[in-house]
Amino acid sequence: MVSPVRNLISRTRAIYSEFPRPFWILAFSTYVDMFGRSSVQLFLILFFTRRFGIELSEAGVLLLLFTMSAMVGRTLGGALADRLGRRRMIVFGIAASALSSLVIPLILSLSMMYPVIVVSGLVASIGGPARFAALADLLPPEQRKEGFSIMRVAVNLAWITGPMLGGFLFDIAPVSVFAFDAFTSLIVVGLVLRGVPETATHLTIPASDRPSIGATFAGYAAVLRHGRYILFLVPLFLMSLAYRQSFGTLSVFLRDVHAAPAWHLGVLFSFDGFLVVLLQLWIIRRTRDVAPRWILFSGAALYAAGFGLFGLVSGLAFFLAAKGLIVLGEMLYEPVVTAESFAYAPEAMRGRYAALRGLANSAAISIAPILGGLVMENASPCLVWYLAGGLALLAGGIYLVLPKAKDTS
Repeated sequence: MVSPVRNLISRTRAIYSEFPRPFWILAFSTYVDMFGRSSVQLFLILFFTRRFGIELSEAGVLLLLFTMSAMVGRTLGGALADRLGRRRMIVFGIAASALSSLVIPLILSLSMMYPVIVVSGLVASIGGPARFAALADLLPPEQRKEGFSIMRVAVNLAWITGPMLGGFLFDIAPVSVFAFDAFTSLIVVGLVLRGVPETATHLTIPASDRPSIGATFAGYAAVLRHGRYILFLVPLFLMSLAYRQSFGTLSVFLRDVHAAPAWHLGVLFSFDGFLVVLLQLWIIRRTRDVAPRWILFSGAALYAAGFGLFGLVSGLAFFLAAKGLIVLGEMLYEPVVTAESFAYAPEAMRGRYAALRGLANSAAISIAPILGGLVMENASPCLVWYLAGGLALLAGGIYLVLPKAKDTS
């Protein structure tokens, strides 16, 4: 009889052998990077309010500036990943982010923090499109769903472990979380330089024969003219708009409507992360033969069920059930929608396509709390969850009727 441990080791080795070594290095470097980032990001508001003696709203302005500049950085990074290479942009983005983490705790004036936070947001996201494009370069279309699932596991594992260490370090010395983030960034730079080759094969042609930097940025016009891709981004935007209600809006809803303690929210998000780590790869492998549009629709339907349940129930056990439905939908939806987005993108333009998808997500992230707040303040708070569920169902229906992408790999 084969022991469970030996069986687990055998299956792990089998999964490992299915993917190229640079992919695993990229996945591990993503975990290390997000481990460092998550250790500091949750404590930025606390740091700003303590360092400068400002109110929560003014600290929120700093984070808004960070988010807006990150959108610009993502746009720059997408074009530069296609023109200069994925590896180069990943390394530049991580190294520049490490430098910004070292600079932030040195700033003693609020007026000086504004330009610093703008630059920090710019460099923090500039390598993001390159990372997604590199993964799409490394894996054939049939492996991308599982590849992006493994990346999601890495990110969620980082968010389970990183904030724990960050809270410990912050209590000892707030500046130490920034130093730790910079240290992990330097580890990531070394991992990528040693283990991830340049994946953009179109860069093998002479530089003189490639489009200029200006022409590369102008290539965004071609992405915007790609009607099928823009249609694909519409339900993606709607899903993001619905999903983001389960962050800031949910915390206010639980506090004001159900008088739930803050630890309830922490339990819900820890539950989210653990489910993804435990089940993400298993679920996506069991659905590998299902048509993407049906996976996307099923994920959207589970989102809708979870959101609707939040508006109907009370108590931590029922909240966990609602969150569980949303996470199940997330595990179906997220890897597939990311993998499918690259079916539209020519190899030489994957960075720009990834950047535009990121901008659609960022736009939803920016306005979701505002819309959620307006509904809660001017109507029934439960209406937020019914509307979020409706948006998810609408998005799922759109995915069912979208024309199939012609894979350009």
